[in-house]
Amino acid sequence: FFKSISLKRDILVAETADGIGNYPFSTFRLLVPEKGLMSVHCGNYFGKTFEVFYQDLTSKVAVENQMSFFIMLQEPQQGGELTLFNFRWKVGQTKKDNTEDNEIIQPDGSKMYVEDNPNIVKDKIRPKKGDMILFQGGNIWHRVETVRGKIPRITLGGFIGISKDDSTFYYWS
Repeated sequence: FFKSISLKRDILVAETADGIGNYPFSTFRLLVPEKGLMSVHCGNYFGKTFEVFYQDLTSKVAVENQMSFFIMLQEPQQGGELTLFNFRWKVGQTKKDNTEDNEIIQPDGSKMYVEDNPNIVKDKIRPKKGDMILFQGGNIWHRVETVRGKIPRITLGGFIGISKDDSTFYYWS
């Protein structure tokens, strides 16, 4: 699939800094009922939150505005939707901690509340088993809603970005 959208560029798993191994090409994500969710986030925020991880990766990949992808392996009984907000990343945005699910602190110190702001549109996507979702997760604030019922949500996913020299697509998780 990635090759079909790469405009004939190579598609590779990103190598680690030591050249001995690779970053994981994807991860399984299991979200259990009543506890499983992924709080509001975007990929560009991760660059500041997980600086050590991204430090090496950013030397070869333009990770800002990366694409996010996942394949639904098991649908939850209820909940687990991907919610995309019409709210884009700005340099300097942050959260008080990784678990915060509503408040985004703006570069000027003011706060944006994705849940309560009537100007923020929430597009909810409920993928079916086997569906692949690809979106610009680097600069779109999004989250996965709380899983409900008895069946967990299981996905396989990761990120994709273009090399600094524009010749190769890399994926990682």
